[in-house]
Amino acid sequence: MIQQADSIAIYMEAMKKSVQTNDWERLPRQFSEARQYYKRGEGLYEFYFPGVCEVLNGPALDEADEYDDKVVEATGFQVLEELIFPVVDTASLDEIETHVALLASAVVRLRALSESNQVSDANVFEATRLGWMRVLSLGITGFDSPVALLSVRETKAHLEGISRILSFYPLADENAKAWTSLAAQTAAYLDKPVDFNAFDRAEFMVRYWRRIAAELLSIQNSLGIPDNNLTIALDMTKASFLEKGAWEIRHFAPAYNREVSQEMVALGEMLFFDPILSGDQSRSCASCHQPSNAFTDGRTTGLLLPGRASPMRNTPTVLYSGFQKAQFWDSRVHFLEDQIRDVVANPNEMHGDIQAACQTMKRSEKYQDFFKTSLPASEITEGTVLAALASYIRSLATFESRVDKYLRGDSAQLNPDEIHGLNLYMGKAKCATCHFMPLTNGLIPPGFHESESEIIGVPHQPDTARAGIDPDVGKFSTYHRELHRFMFKTPTLRNIALTAPYMHNGVYQTLEQVVDFYNRGGGIGIGIDLPTQTLPAEPLGLTPTEQRDLVKFMHALTDSDSE
Repeated sequence: MIQQADSIAIYMEAMKKSVQTNDWERLPRQFSEARQYYKRGEGLYEFYFPGVCEVLNGPALDEADEYDDKVVEATGFQVLEELIFPVVDTASLDEIETHVALLASAVVRLRALSESNQVSDANVFEATRLGWMRVLSLGITGFDSPVALLSVRETKAHLEGISRILSFYPLADENAKAWTSLAAQTAAYLDKPVDFNAFDRAEFMVRYWRRIAAELLSIQNSLGIPDNNLTIALDMTKASFLEKGAWEIRHFAPAYNREVSQEMVALGEMLFFDPILSGDQSRSCASCHQPSNAFTDGRTTGLLLPGRASPMRNTPTVLYSGFQKAQFWDSRVHFLEDQIRDVVANPNEMHGDIQAACQTMKRSEKYQDFFKTSLPASEITEGTVLAALASYIRSLATFESRVDKYLRGDSAQLNPDEIHGLNLYMGKAKCATCHFMPLTNGLIPPGFHESESEIIGVPHQPDTARAGIDPDVGKFSTYHRELHRFMFKTPTLRNIALTAPYMHNGVYQTLEQVVDFYNRGGGIGIGIDLPTQTLPAEPLGLTPTEQRDLVKFMHALTDSDSE
């Protein structure tokens, strides 16, 4: 870590000198070299020093804190990249100099932390393996090199960093030979001269990335290095987050509801389909989250209770909703338990009272019998109801789409058009820079501690020119921060083919319309004046065939048990 930080610092100093001497031609190469050294240490840096890494390599967007008026201005490689590529913006020399200085300062901090940091073998391997997963989710998609498009080259640098780490361990001969051969094959594939958009991510993931992930686990096991005994988003006894059973749903639950029994899931299922929680007992959770519609209602916006007139948003699926760190379109709560409480009490939705429902349940022969036979040690309380419903919803995730099976190694699952769509999703179409693989939602890898939201400029009508923005201000309505105006949580795209209509207001009826919206550059691209739009405003340039194949790929995200 120290050597990489020293190398980054050298190039930062070189960049400072180039700016001071007006030597613009050297800046792009110096920037690229600094990034290469950062990528060689990225896995360890991200694991041990996430705060410094946010300064060094966070998104090039200012952020507003949810609970105070503080605005955190973007800094780091991504901001600098926009000023240097494709050519140096000489009109912004002062800004370039400022950001080079900020980067250099952050690198000094990184080196100091690296020098004093205590490492353990368990941490090193967890960091290395999570870092390799970051390559798939954020690296090859261009997430952190959106302008210079250095991602393929930087993937090779990341791989070189892993090899350097492994060189400190006494690998058995068979592991050493296997790693050397596999790393060489992977590096050769990454060395092929190919345009960023033409890079075959599907082949890379299946033929090389998965094998590297598996070999890292094999090496760890052969060295007898244990996993950390911590609750994180992934089961690290699995090779990667592509494997069946790799996701740890406990990570996304509050501490009091992490040990879930099948009996609690069964109780949650009973409650989900029972109108007992609504004020007039006229609707259940399933009234709006219908299994036949992939747990949506097929409506443009949610169905109000009779006599209510408040505007509603589109009903999202609850499938995979447990794999988020924020709930509701405006991210106003963190856990499903809190979301359920909110929905039950909401006068526009269920207008219920959980405490009153509990009293009704205590008089119900059905619930009395269930608790007596299945949950004899539990009582009918508000906490039990919330925990049970949340446990059931968290169980609604099978990871059995054809895309999942393809990425686990079954190449017959996707046809050439769908594979082309997968490559577009992770490359030219830039879908995966917000809907991160493999969850396809906004949960940010590799720590999975935060669900992101975006401002994309959704119109109030499906216009393609001179459009008007939908008046729903989104996250601003909860947190009242100006940078949150028109911001909405990034939802999952799993089972997306079954959950029309789309967007928070249901403005688009088909996936073809959605793809066209993004292809035009979001709201700005259809004529909306929205300077805070976080979605890149440049048209994607997708051809009709590419748009068609992208939609085909999204259809392949349907779970086999949902078809």
